[in-house]
Amino acid sequence: MAVWVSLPLAIWLIVRAFVPLDELSAGVNRLWRQWQNRPIEQTAVTEEWLIVNYRDPVFYYDEFGQPSRIGHVVSPSEIGAPAGTNVRVQVYDATFPWSQGRLELHRPNRNLARVAEVMLTEERLERLQAILNQVRQQHQAEVSAELGPIIRQAFQELRPVIESELRNAIETHRPQLDQLSEKYRMRIVNQRLVPLVQSEILPVVQKHATPLMEKVGAEMWQKVSLWRFAWRYIYDGSVGPSEKLVQQEWRRFMDQHAMPILQSHSEDFVDVQTVIVRELSANPRVKQAIRDSLDEVIDDEDAWRVVRSILSQAITSNPQVQQKLREVLQSPQTQATLNRIGDRLEPYAVQIGAELFGTPQEVNKEFALVLRHMILNKDEQWLVWVPNESVGGNSSPISISAAAELGIPPFFLQSPVNQGDEAGTDRGSEP
Repeated sequence: MAVWVSLPLAIWLIVRAFVPLDELSAGVNRLWRQWQNRPIEQTAVTEEWLIVNYRDPVFYYDEFGQPSRIGHVVSPSEIGAPAGTNVRVQVYDATFPWSQGRLELHRPNRNLARVAEVMLTEERLERLQAILNQVRQQHQAEVSAELGPIIRQAFQELRPVIESELRNAIETHRPQLDQLSEKYRMRIVNQRLVPLVQSEILPVVQKHATPLMEKVGAEMWQKVSLWRFAWRYIYDGSVGPSEKLVQQEWRRFMDQHAMPILQSHSEDFVDVQTVIVRELSANPRVKQAIRDSLDEVIDDEDAWRVVRSILSQAITSNPQVQQKLREVLQSPQTQATLNRIGDRLEPYAVQIGAELFGTPQEVNKEFALVLRHMILNKDEQWLVWVPNESVGGNSSPISISAAAELGIPPFFLQSPVNQGDEAGTDRGSEP
């Protein structure tokens, strides 16, 4: 009896002597809280057929929109969970008000747009833009000076090859081009542009060009000698010389009188043309007809098919063009220039890579999340606990920055997907 009574007392005195009372009290409180908040299994029932995987995380958004992980799925172990299946969830806090809410299944999008949204945040885009601005300010002139001779040389050597191959490609596709021309002549020229010329264009031309043409015609008429033309016409008809005198007189009149008169009014012709073009460009019917015609050509798949085929035959898939371009790029001069440019830009490339992907010592958090989701197929879906008063609405909004600070993958920031959406049905055919 004395031993059993003295042993706890001795332990208490030893602990009391070496451990301060406040630390002992804090330790006891921690043990009590840990026991009180021990993990506990809770149950939820699926409303319809869903894919619920083992270890799927369960999150909760508080009133400030901050996420916290409150548990994970422990069963069922089957791939599909029909409606009415009991799903067991291990909740980390036994005091969490589990029965006062419901669960929603969420899944992120698996596409490049989602990856760009995660990787290229507004803050990161601003930092990347700052790096590019620094490169432009410090090295734009010297890089342009280095690349200028290479670009000019490439154009000089590629131009004759491309011109020759493009001419051959056009000749090869001449039947298709003739078909397109005939189709556009029937559908656009005859049905749309010809009536437009008659109703809109010719009246404008006549209105502005008639006064100038009358003025020019009057000046020419004053220079015409009817007597010279008349007796030469009679002489040509009676004698019939080898060199017609009327033609000689016409050439003389054109050279000495008509052409100087036309040249003296060249500025007037330009002014009239400018006025006509300005008035026609402001005509809504003309603009609409031109716009419709261009849209019809641009949207014509047959035309684009012929254009792609011509460009492919002449440039993109042409072995001669590729060989010539390869010779230019692999020349010692080009390689030396690219090496000098690379040495100047390498520090900025390292900065951009570190900004996007991280360093060898620490991988970027967003890049790691993309790898987990897109490569390792992690974080493919999760559950969100929603209070009963929020049933029928969305969960609390949350920003990407706040999620990144809390370590929650930005893929969890997808707009809430209810259990009836693609969250459960997209994977119905997966093994």
